[in-house]
Amino acid sequence: MKWFLAKKFNVSDLSKVMDSFNSSFSKELVSSDKHELIDNVNFAIRTNLRVIAKLSQGLQEDYFEKINELERRDVLSSIPQNYNVFVAGIYANIPPVESEKVINWVDTSILLEISLLTSLFILEDNLKISPSKLNQVSSFVANTAQEYGACAMELGMLIPKINVFDIENQKLSDEDSILLEQGLAEYVLNL
Repeated sequence: MKWFLAKKFNVSDLSKVMDSFNSSFSKELVSSDKHELIDNVNFAIRTNLRVIAKLSQGLQEDYFEKINELERRDVLSSIPQNYNVFVAGIYANIPPVESEKVINWVDTSILLEISLLTSLFILEDNLKISPSKLNQVSSFVANTAQEYGACAMELGMLIPKINVFDIENQKLSDEDSILLEQGLAEYVLNL
């Protein structure tokens, strides 16, 4: 992520690359049994792009200066590149509830990357698998992308889209709860 942001990639340019990826595989595999995998890979990529876009919005120019200064002083090379040390550092510096959310997000991020790389090998026919395994991989990609998005929402990286129908249902629920309370009050009085 640091490398991606330090290179100052434009998220809209990355979206164009992903659209190109989508169209090239869709054209090649229209009649293939891999269309569900393609759809799920595209969903995973769109979810990841939303998170990257949100993260890149939050960074200020001085972030890059600070990273460069740390690299010049060789501070970053002294940080252990070990997952367990990373997790311990998260728990040591972030409150427990938030640290658990961060660790879950990092874990799903890793799983998402692995699932996308595996999918790429499958789509390029470098990895041959049975139809049942293909369905399992496709489901894994979709489930991992959903979990990744949910973790990002818990951390405030993504904001859920508001659905007009959800608002209407909430209004109905409030009205129903008022009626329910009135009914319970009457029931208790009549006991």
